[in-house]
Amino acid sequence: MFWSRIGFTQNPTRLDSSGNPLFYDNDFSTAIRENSAFEKAGVKIFTSIIHNGWTGVNKYNYTAVDSTLNILLKGHPDRYYLPRIKLDVPTEWALENPEDLFVNFYGPRDKNDILTLAEKLEKYWDTAGWSGGVPVNEGLVGLQSFSSAKWKEDAGKALKRLIKHLDASPYADQIIGYHIAFGACGETVRWGTWSMSDVAKGDFGINHRKAFYNWCLKKYGTLESLQEAWSDSILDENNFEVPFLFDSLKNKNCLRDFFLAREEDQRKIDYNVFLSQTTADAIEYFGKIVKEETGGKPVGSFYGYLFVQNAAYSGQLAIDQLLNSSWVDFLTLPKAYYRSAPGWAGGEQGPSLSFSMKKIFIDELDNRTHLSNPGDISRANNMEETRSVLWREVAKNLSYRNQNWWWMDLGSGWFDDSLIMDEISKLVKLSKSVRDRKWNNISEILYVIDDHSFYRMNSSYGFVNGSRGGIINEMESELKLVGAPVDIYRLCDLNDITLSQYKLIVFANAFHFEKGQWERIRNRIPKTATIIWNYAAGIRNPDFSVTNVKEVTGFSIEPYSGTKVDISNGYNILNDFPLIQIVSDSEQSVLDKYPDGSIMTSLKINNEGGKTILCAYPNLKASKLREMAVDAGCYMYAPLNCTVYADNRFIGIFPKEAIHYNLSLKEKVNVTDAIIGKSWNNIDEIPVKMEAKGAKFLVIEE
Repeated sequence: MFWSRIGFTQNPTRLDSSGNPLFYDNDFSTAIRENSAFEKAGVKIFTSIIHNGWTGVNKYNYTAVDSTLNILLKGHPDRYYLPRIKLDVPTEWALENPEDLFVNFYGPRDKNDILTLAEKLEKYWDTAGWSGGVPVNEGLVGLQSFSSAKWKEDAGKALKRLIKHLDASPYADQIIGYHIAFGACGETVRWGTWSMSDVAKGDFGINHRKAFYNWCLKKYGTLESLQEAWSDSILDENNFEVPFLFDSLKNKNCLRDFFLAREEDQRKIDYNVFLSQTTADAIEYFGKIVKEETGGKPVGSFYGYLFVQNAAYSGQLAIDQLLNSSWVDFLTLPKAYYRSAPGWAGGEQGPSLSFSMKKIFIDELDNRTHLSNPGDISRANNMEETRSVLWREVAKNLSYRNQNWWWMDLGSGWFDDSLIMDEISKLVKLSKSVRDRKWNNISEILYVIDDHSFYRMNSSYGFVNGSRGGIINEMESELKLVGAPVDIYRLCDLNDITLSQYKLIVFANAFHFEKGQWERIRNRIPKTATIIWNYAAGIRNPDFSVTNVKEVTGFSIEPYSGTKVDISNGYNILNDFPLIQIVSDSEQSVLDKYPDGSIMTSLKINNEGGKTILCAYPNLKASKLREMAVDAGCYMYAPLNCTVYADNRFIGIFPKEAIHYNLSLKEKVNVTDAIIGKSWNNIDEIPVKMEAKGAKFLVIEE
């Protein structure tokens, strides 16, 4: 698939003097040319934002819709279209329904005061809430609250009308499904998610607070039970307030505070659950409408941002609700932005292998080619680097259970070049030939992330900071540079997937286990495997106790005794969490220490030779992780600082540095380098010589 800016309108909708929705751009000539080039290269499905037709209270205008359809599909009967429909409210609706608007912690609680700020929403033309570098409304009021019943009702009505309009168009048969969108950047994340500033955080809207109160009463049954659960004997509907989730000062000193383990913290845990559930409810609500109005066409949305900051606040943790929903067919996320430049591993913003066990997953390849605007650190500098990134992202998705993707031009002309399109043509053909063969997983390294732990911990940019780093992002990136393929699953998946193939298992943030969960998982892990734990693993098992860490990992922890941590070879993280150290005992071997000599990382060996490692302050770099992987018996397909995406059908190699070595294969096979077309027959070793930031895609013939 290919995504272009055709149809990209402003949010909330701005109208011209005739009442027609305005596009961001009116010159689509470059995008039209790119669409034709992609069609010539073999791409059949196109996607873009299309206006929802909703321009005011009970007002609808489809001029932007029809214009988008004509530009994309007129004269192109062989194209298929997946429209992305943003269902955020128009300004007029916001002015009529101030009780249903998002309000920041520092924003007003009174309806009239909210209305005063809402009048500035006509300048709120950017989905992140910024205009000309200045936050509108002082950043205090946004568009709709995701819990708003009024929003869902009216947006649902607009969606039904749009579907009827599309079904009546000449292009009805070319529309193959619907991509539901709302929130910041249309990605179903709460307003303010991308910002590290508290000023953008909420939601303290009037009806949102009422919705949370009613949700709590439903959960606990009675007001008295709610008061007991929250340790608040005077709580009632009149003084009820949603909790503020960004008390960063408390995080730094105490594990009990950081992991929301005080009695009064139950309200934060409940609110985290509520935020995710209401977001997923909205997705299902709109998905049900699409299913019923179209006779069952596929529908999906962005969801599952676990490698991005504030996953709980943004409402991205109700993953199982959507994976088990009959109203959702696909999930999508943009590719990773942290370390996505040529030479790095790239990656994803959620564990797509987990999602694709039950749903279609589509990767949004928002990679910057050398034709994109200068200044982005992930941008390719020349055609060779562009080629490398294109092949890397395709290798990633094919090796992850044949996942789907769309190439994306978020600017103008990123693919407007014959050499780039030659590569796209090759990749389209390659993808088909690889997909025609059965997929088998060959990874021996497993990276485990836990969505449920995020419910029960304070927001921490030190652990997850999206495009800026964080422990979880850093370790994923470093792990992928060891020279072997890496799988990424959620903790809850370990009951369902085969674990016997994995020789190195890294638990990124396994802080919470349900009762008996770890025992069931432990019994399925090979006794000879190496396990790496991060930080206070298992501290909630399921209730909070520091002693739980020893029960789960075999190591005891205590607060760090030092006053400062300055580790020059560590990760790019913000120390906004309480530091811990490992308690010394006679069974462990110390692998790393803090500057003051306190134990940072230790190892223990079981009777079968399996190893367990705890990183109290996670900072394992690729070189050390490779040593551990080799020691665990993992097969290395490339030297250190090489990313490998591979399965039984191909091996993709993407080095950060220049490499020259012989690739040993497990058996004699016929191999073709799909990039340069060279073939080898009946061999078990291939000479590999590559420049830094290059690409090699070796197809293992049947």
